[in-house]
Amino acid sequence: MPYLLITSSDGRRSSHSLEPGKRVSIGRSGSNDVVLRDPALSRHHAELSPQAGGWILNDNGSRNGTFVDGRPVRQPTPLRPGSRISVGSCTLLYSVDLDSAERVILSDEPLASRGAVILRPSDENTAPGWAEGPPAADWQAQLRRYRVVERANLELLAHEPVDVLLPKVIDLVFEAVNPERAALMINEGDKGLVCRAFRGDESPDDMHVSRTVADAVVNEQVSVLTSDAQADPRFRDGDSLVSMGVRAVMAVPLRRNGKVIGMIYADSRLTTALFKEEDLRVLTMLANIVAIQIENSQRLAERQKRAHYEQELKAAAALQRRLLPRVSPQIGGYSVEGVNVPCFEVGGDYYDYVKLEGGKYGIVLADVAGKGLEAGMLMMGLQATFHAEVALNPEPSELLARLNTAMIRSAPRSRFVTMCYVELDCAAHRLRWANAGHAPAPILARAAGGTETLGAGNVPLGILEDISYPVSTIDLLPGDLLLMCSDGVTETVDNDGNEFGLERLEELIVTLAGKSPSEVQHRIEDNLEKHAAGARPSDDLTMIVLQRQAGD
Repeated sequence: MPYLLITSSDGRRSSHSLEPGKRVSIGRSGSNDVVLRDPALSRHHAELSPQAGGWILNDNGSRNGTFVDGRPVRQPTPLRPGSRISVGSCTLLYSVDLDSAERVILSDEPLASRGAVILRPSDENTAPGWAEGPPAADWQAQLRRYRVVERANLELLAHEPVDVLLPKVIDLVFEAVNPERAALMINEGDKGLVCRAFRGDESPDDMHVSRTVADAVVNEQVSVLTSDAQADPRFRDGDSLVSMGVRAVMAVPLRRNGKVIGMIYADSRLTTALFKEEDLRVLTMLANIVAIQIENSQRLAERQKRAHYEQELKAAAALQRRLLPRVSPQIGGYSVEGVNVPCFEVGGDYYDYVKLEGGKYGIVLADVAGKGLEAGMLMMGLQATFHAEVALNPEPSELLARLNTAMIRSAPRSRFVTMCYVELDCAAHRLRWANAGHAPAPILARAAGGTETLGAGNVPLGILEDISYPVSTIDLLPGDLLLMCSDGVTETVDNDGNEFGLERLEELIVTLAGKSPSEVQHRIEDNLEKHAAGARPSDDLTMIVLQRQAGD
């Protein structure tokens, strides 16, 4: 997508994307798409209109005029990549989108030898080979070049996004060495050199860069100058640079920490604008400054992206906490406690209590495969579906079957959910449950001693269609205690990678007979923390402890 890079009258920079088929109004009024608070502008100053393959600029009869590349706009004017729109003291640079800019062609043409200069890193700080200093006529040009470098040191210090920084670099290249065309390319790994900023009379699609030059810059980390490509017989076999009349070429690496992160390329077809060694040195100095700022901009973008992601995580975590039970329900004749501790900001475990008809309660514990934000978002979707389905008061087997169908329809194929659903009949003191592959299976610790497990049932939700989930029943006696937990409990590891394990958990439950659910939960957490001995949790941890009160 094309876009405008906008420099307002106070020097601030911004960008505006040009959407296909949508006109863009420019002016001082707040009703415009691009609002520029410059008193020299008319309220509705100019307008950009889409046309096949590009954009047309119209002046809306403004009192101070609209200019493109220094020429007044008196009729609809097509824009080319790199066109500079001037309105008042504001500048709008028309740029092609990054995907379009990638189509700079690398031509398999040799590096010219006649008039060629190769500048290696060790040569960058040495003076040109003048016997008695530079000729007097070159002093002004040399002063102009180094003033550009000095300005680059100041102007490029600001932490700006890369898409704002790179067009500024191209402007400095034009001021320093006055080419006809210039491009800034970034080395993007498998993609190779990708053009990210361009300025010239035509589209970057028409620009050809010698592959030999590019390879020398990237692989050998040298700056290259070919002062007259047309005079070199080896270029005449090519059909691009010669046919386009390119005479002078410069290319310099963008180096950081011993690696080439990109390249600045400039060329000219004018015999009066052949580059000199001094131009190459200045362009190399500019590239060294630019490389630092590109890296800084990329780091800034990464920090901003990370900060934005962390904000999203915090928001998702806050939402997720609101979806989990805030307090334990009051169930006649029973005590219950639950806890959820995600190992990341957002977790994939879910537990809940739902009051049902006929004095019953539904208790659910689920574990989404995977961790982090994606698992957390899937868990939140599962919570909504669970509440919608359980409100219909279905049998446990039917509830899991419906949830399985919903998972298969909407969840990614790489995701699945283990779930155990327990229906507690408070009057009959009976549990009915169905288990969709959840492990560890719930453990029932009898007040009289010993433990029983509520079996694994069938496969997890979201794997196979048309699955049935068998329902089992068990009675609760006074003092009996039920523990439901996620595998984050049994798979808690110490620093040597040894798991806490199911056997150790069952042994611990037996020793906690007669304790309240709250005390049982805390004792389990204490034992897990002691076992981990400071090792970082690798999974979410969720527990529900339900106990029939003694004497009821």
